[in-house]
Amino acid sequence: MNQRVGADQIAHIYGSGRVDGRERIQSGALLLRLLRYLTPFRLQLLGALVLVIITALVQAIGPALIARAIDVNITQKDLQGLTRTMLLLLGVYVVGLASQSGQVYMIGWIGQKFLAQLRVQIFDKIQSLPLAFFDQNKAGDLMSRLVNDIQTINQLLSQGITQVIGSVFSLVGIIIAMMVLSLPLAAASFLVLPVMIWVTVLFARRSGVAFRKTRTVLGIVSSELEEELAGVRVA
Repeated sequence: MNQRVGADQIAHIYGSGRVDGRERIQSGALLLRLLRYLTPFRLQLLGALVLVIITALVQAIGPALIARAIDVNITQKDLQGLTRTMLLLLGVYVVGLASQSGQVYMIGWIGQKFLAQLRVQIFDKIQSLPLAFFDQNKAGDLMSRLVNDIQTINQLLSQGITQVIGSVFSLVGIIIAMMVLSLPLAAASFLVLPVMIWVTVLFARRSGVAFRKTRTVLGIVSSELEEELAGVRVA
């Protein structure tokens, strides 16, 4: 397989856009288009968002209760107060566990319903296309879109969205808790934020380019396998 993975192949599979600084795919437009398909599940998404917020609050409240147990109850030898704090901490963690489990279940349910609907629409679209379309496009590229790209969307819905939203709310809650506990220590911790943001942006740009090339390679491999194995007698 002596095919060079370049910007022209990426554009062939994913359409025109800028790649490697020259052309970039309109990720925002694609995301908005994807969100339109999630409109029928807006109530379930709202419920999942509430559970994500609860999980983030639990992650912020837990350290604060632990700090209270150490700085107040233990130092003052308040056994009853320590017992109440520990019971409250246990209840908080139970609520967090329940909300996280419900969040994972709800997002997974939404993702599977959405993918089932998307696969039906794609199948109907494929059935309505003329034969000239299949003459102009390789079967491997089409299979890569129908199988690999759908699986990527599945990973985005089941893991990516919840992780991003949950991380944002968790970060906000942790920052608030840090500022409440100790403003000087929180300010000292914030000094590394510019470096973290810069590294994140740099990694996101490079990983985006690598991801597009990976999808292109999958399409090329699928095309080669389809052309090489088509018509081979196996029995």
